[in-house]
Amino acid sequence: MGSPRSIAALLVLLTAATAAWLVTAGRIPFSSDQSIISLMALDILQKGVHPVFCYGAQYGGTLEPHYLAAVFSILGPSPLAFRLAMGVLVVGIVLTVWAVARSCYGERAGLLAGLYLALGPSFFFYKGLTSDGAYASLVLACGLGLWLLLIIGRRLAAGSDAILHLAVLGFTLGLAWWILPISAFMAAVCAVAVAVGATRAWLAPRGVAAFFGAFLIGGLPWWWYNLQNGWASLKAPELAAASGGLAPRLASLFHDGWTILLGASSVITGEATFSGSRFLAWAVLAALIGFGLVSLRRSAILLAVLVAVPCLALFVARTNFGEPRYLLPAYLAIAPLAGGLISALWERWSGAAVLASALLLTLNLGSQIESPRLENRLRVTKTASVDSDPREVVRRLEGTEAVYASYWVAYRTTFLSGAKVIATPFGSGSQGLVRHLEHHAFVDRHPAPAFLLYGWDRERFESYLSRFAIPHRRESFEGLTLFTGLPAKEVATIRACNCIPESLKAGDIEWLGVEGPRRLPPGGEALYRVAFRNRLPRRLSPNVNLSYHWRRPDGTNAVHDGPRTVISPPASGAVVEVEARVLANLPPGEYDLVFDLVDEGVSWFEWLGISPPRRRILIAGPGANP
Repeated sequence: MGSPRSIAALLVLLTAATAAWLVTAGRIPFSSDQSIISLMALDILQKGVHPVFCYGAQYGGTLEPHYLAAVFSILGPSPLAFRLAMGVLVVGIVLTVWAVARSCYGERAGLLAGLYLALGPSFFFYKGLTSDGAYASLVLACGLGLWLLLIIGRRLAAGSDAILHLAVLGFTLGLAWWILPISAFMAAVCAVAVAVGATRAWLAPRGVAAFFGAFLIGGLPWWWYNLQNGWASLKAPELAAASGGLAPRLASLFHDGWTILLGASSVITGEATFSGSRFLAWAVLAALIGFGLVSLRRSAILLAVLVAVPCLALFVARTNFGEPRYLLPAYLAIAPLAGGLISALWERWSGAAVLASALLLTLNLGSQIESPRLENRLRVTKTASVDSDPREVVRRLEGTEAVYASYWVAYRTTFLSGAKVIATPFGSGSQGLVRHLEHHAFVDRHPAPAFLLYGWDRERFESYLSRFAIPHRRESFEGLTLFTGLPAKEVATIRACNCIPESLKAGDIEWLGVEGPRRLPPGGEALYRVAFRNRLPRRLSPNVNLSYHWRRPDGTNAVHDGPRTVISPPASGAVVEVEARVLANLPPGEYDLVFDLVDEGVSWFEWLGISPPRRRILIAGPGANP
């Protein structure tokens, strides 16, 4: 066994080599998710702004963008500088895991744990090298917290003072809380450390005060922002509690989450890395848990990580085990447990240790080799994508100042062009997610913006331009189409809804019926079941909702705008059935209840020639004659 310095150097070298291979092989993308963090770093560096949270969110502390700003000040802003900065954090995580495993199980286990993480699995590098502004720094902070817990536990057990260590632990976990609230899993880990250690020493008042005082200081930006904004971070929809049954989420955790984490499935395609890889991953997980239980005294806090991380993820609404970013901190337990297990096997049966190592290496390298190429690739659907060289896109946009584009094109284009082209998100669903408000306002003010689209949004935009004979110029390159020269009036219409207006004609929507009461009391309300079929050759826009009018018998509107009922955009040929809540906020009399679809900020479908269903309703009190 080499010296700690030589082992650390080996782990740094292997981690860097694995990262370099994955990047050069195109397995790690540089997308708008990384570009918006890079643009934040430039705003910090050049404009002196210091946002508390990532743009477009009320969570996601900006420790990482501030760190990236420092890197850009030295190396200049570029995807390579971004990769190097994230690579340093990934190396830090590997070294932290090595230190944790050494502390729990000894030198050999530390080396094996470090080797496990330095050589994969691919999801660790995929998310660690992209990070999206929070995940690499979160795992590093939590890993350092785990290591400090072990050091403090030993000091307290030996009767030594640990006030300074407790303060550093509190500050580190305060930073983790600011970075992402999913760091709350560390509360369970700390509780286990206290329970299995010198409990009375852990709970000494001076130590508790040092820990919580430093925790508040470490997370000060989070506390300051939320005290001023009504605890907005705790109300963010992304952090809402999960709804629906627990069983399907558990199934997804094991079928998708754990297998992706352990290298048995692809995070992009969801397919197994190789035949039997999922069963191998489940066997590895069971072996790690079994080893942890057998060596419970040394493994307690690692098992706490392994249990607390997925339990927290299960109850967060935004968790998607098909891209299990919320499970990333589990590597802090997986790697040390793997190192401890193989080391224990080596002492009793070296053949079993070699076999276990080979199986883990097979999962790791298999996941790297089978991971799809993501560089310069824009996904259209789960199975279809567009190859698009972002630097060529920037070159073709030379001379264009303002662009509306898909989220996945917009911020990447702005960053790679050095802000010579300001692009802002535009399109359906997540394609239109705006995160940089200043850039969005610039494009909204520009007198002649361009539209750069692909996939369904391009098809819908072309249909809209054709349907209303809107003059324009078009140019296609790199799988994208650039639309320019639209009249100012049409640009204003598009800006009003920040959407692609629907282009419809009679027969594109087939109303199938309305069911509900024919009599309502004044001021009453009722539910009506409304059904229609989408006969468009494409999915209906997410900008479309269901609403209604109240009309008098002479055809004039008594209530023009009813409350909206949100519908899930139906695919071509799909039937939609929804329950709409209707308010009878009218004086007594007979009225027509007219249901219609509305392209928000653009048009009611009736105005486009699609006759809506109507139903004669009597508004009368209980004693009135029908």
